[in-house]
Amino acid sequence: MRTLTDRYVHAVVRRVPDAMRPEVTADVTAMIADMTEARMADARMTEARHDEIAAATEADVEAAVEIAVLEELGDPAVLAREYSDSPQHLIGPQYFPVYTWLLTWVLPVALVAALVSNGLSYTLSTADAHIGGLLGTAIGKSIPAVFIAFAAVTILFAIIERATPMGTQAGTDNAAEQVGEKLRPVAARRPRWTVDSLKEVPPGGTSVRADAILSLVFLVLLALVPFVPTTAVYVGHLNDGETFINPDLGLFWLIGYWVLLAVTAVGAVLRIRRRRLSTGLVALDMITDLVMAVFLTIALLTQDVLHPAIEALTSLPVELWAIPLIWAITIWDQVSTVRGYRTHLAAHGRS
Repeated sequence: MRTLTDRYVHAVVRRVPDAMRPEVTADVTAMIADMTEARMADARMTEARHDEIAAATEADVEAAVEIAVLEELGDPAVLAREYSDSPQHLIGPQYFPVYTWLLTWVLPVALVAALVSNGLSYTLSTADAHIGGLLGTAIGKSIPAVFIAFAAVTILFAIIERATPMGTQAGTDNAAEQVGEKLRPVAARRPRWTVDSLKEVPPGGTSVRADAILSLVFLVLLALVPFVPTTAVYVGHLNDGETFINPDLGLFWLIGYWVLLAVTAVGAVLRIRRRRLSTGLVALDMITDLVMAVFLTIALLTQDVLHPAIEALTSLPVELWAIPLIWAITIWDQVSTVRGYRTHLAAHGRS
């Protein structure tokens, strides 16, 4: 079981951006150590001045001092916000009044303009225009325009919030140290927080096991793809309820597909059993992903993978959009796997 300090540092660090975590970990740990040492020195001086014999052991005193220091620092969530480079809100108090004022003008103008333009368009383009059609068309097409105007204004202010010094403090290379210098006087003004609120840090194997279980579920669903009929998603009219995959696709391609899924499933089962990652398991996953991408690419280039009736409905050849999608997913998965492994190694090194 980890100490209270470890749990506190974990509670702070998990709330800050990945790039800041090593620096914040070192700074918070050092700050707690300095505050603990200062309190211990004060306790020894007080004890010596009164010429008392401590009834408690050194370990008891250290535990009490540790609790006092952590409670002085306060809620880890608040402390994490002190360190974070980015604002914890979409639009902050500096710009929010201007934002709401602008919305009160932009939204009505957008609504009126959309109603007028859509109404005129309907009237001029429809020979037998009637009031019901006019209202339905004008209102139906104007609502998205209002949402678009709202989104545009919100995104604009969110960008301004993060791009200007007024919205957020510009990050610096020694941001953690600068924040750390300001924390001691600020901590005293925070609401009362106790170490009883700290949660136990989950062991590294918990997330590994959960990810592996999710992977197995996903692999089972992928294995069933060749059998899924179009009626399952209410588009049976496309090919009379047959499968999305071409029923005449060669058995070799189906077996190869299932074998690669099975290899990936073996890696997931091993992660569940071991509850930790290893270089071998990560390499197995990455290699299998690449082989699967190559396998699917060859299949799409040489075979009619989709049902012919469905493929005939698309003006764009399947391979032109499916292959880039496959490789985009593969590259994303490779990057995610490497990042996850590095995070796992870092967490394992601290445990």
